[in-house]
Parts: sequence; C-alpha cells; structure tokens
Amino acid sequence: MSGIYNLGSGKGIKVKKILKTILKLMNKKKYDKIKKIKYRKSYPQKLIANIDKIKKLGWSPKVNLEKGLKKVINYEKKLI
Repeated sequence: MSGIYNLGSGKGIKVKKILKTILKLMNKKKYDKIKKIKYRKSYPQKLIANIDKIKKLGWSPKVNLEKGLKKVINYEKKLI
C-alpha cells in the first residue's frame, strides 16, 4: 500500500516531556540554552500520532518514547 503512515504510540505526549527526555538522554541537567516561550492557545500541548491507518496493516508500536529517542540521538551522533 502506498501513502503516508504515522508511526507513534497513538497516545498523547506533552512537548515538555519530549524535551525533558531528550535533555536527559543527552546528559543535560537543565534548559541551558532553551528559552521559555509564552504559551499561546494555537500551540499544541501534546503531540498525538494518529496510527489508525497503519494499525489496519497489523503494525503496532514496540518501542517507547525514551528508547526511540535514544536510538535517534545515537544515530545522529554517528553522523557528526
């Protein structure tokens, strides 16, 4: 089948949690160079992948957020 398929857990994850997880995996203790921005109603508070389409093909998530981000970070470090 062709088309675009979203991969994810299908559960909401706060952007702040994603950021904190990335910082933890990169051994950063605090938000050194990250500016806090004022919340706007148009900004998403959670990121949710709609995985209904790919689930119809029998796919299901097997890697949690932290493990997935760790794989991405390690891969990117090899490119540098």
